[in-house]
Amino acid sequence: MKYVKNPYLLVKDKDFADVTITVLLPGFLTFLAVRQLSRVSIGKMDRKANELYEQGALDITALVGNFDEIEATYNDYKKKLFFNGAPSYIATEFIKRLAIPYFTTVGVSPKSVSSLSYLFTIMKVPDIDAAESIILACRENPDNFSVASRALFYSEHVFTDKAAKKKFSPLIKQLTRMCGGVEEVMAQQKDMAEGAYRDAVADAGPGQTKITEGWKAVGLDKEKATEIFEETKKLGFLSRTELWEKEAKDLERQAFIEQE
Repeated sequence: MKYVKNPYLLVKDKDFADVTITVLLPGFLTFLAVRQLSRVSIGKMDRKANELYEQGALDITALVGNFDEIEATYNDYKKKLFFNGAPSYIATEFIKRLAIPYFTTVGVSPKSVSSLSYLFTIMKVPDIDAAESIILACRENPDNFSVASRALFYSEHVFTDKAAKKKFSPLIKQLTRMCGGVEEVMAQQKDMAEGAYRDAVADAGPGQTKITEGWKAVGLDKEKATEIFEETKKLGFLSRTELWEKEAKDLERQAFIEQE
């Protein structure tokens, strides 16, 4: 269709059929083409953004304890997401995508607590918003005990905002049903903290002259941390897994001796 400065000239002295064929129909077809192209482009951008969120979450999960790499990786994915049309709430969506792989594949430790806290800090996300993102992730995995228990644990040791911590009240109710009572839930959370520190002490190995760092990150007091340190030291700085393996071998050896 030839361009004219005055669109009125295209329809002057023409009947409705001519106007439809020469003006309205081409314009409508152009509109449909543009709309379809936009949908295709948006669809491709959405798929790409989704891939970036998922891969970014996995990459950061693998960097626990390496603060510099965590920051560099997050900033890199943030730029990629921005240029692929991701909405302005990149950080909160990133937290939602990160929650499940972090809670299911990363062992609870002082480093994992500190790393998550550091990530939220560089994201500049308020505790309340980060909490809501984690809760959304938990709702998509309603029957996963590991996700719920670790989400509750991290909420207690990463967030400082009381309102953010209260967001996790439904998880306490969920875990209460799973564990059989509130006391059992609290005991499980306590065991998680002590076990995490015990493994941290064992990982640091022999030659330590003072209690291992990290007890504050998992919410222990110095007295309990010292007790765990001394117990682990007496056991040769073996981790829980190593102790279980040793106990299993001891039982096998004992059973073999009794059969002779």
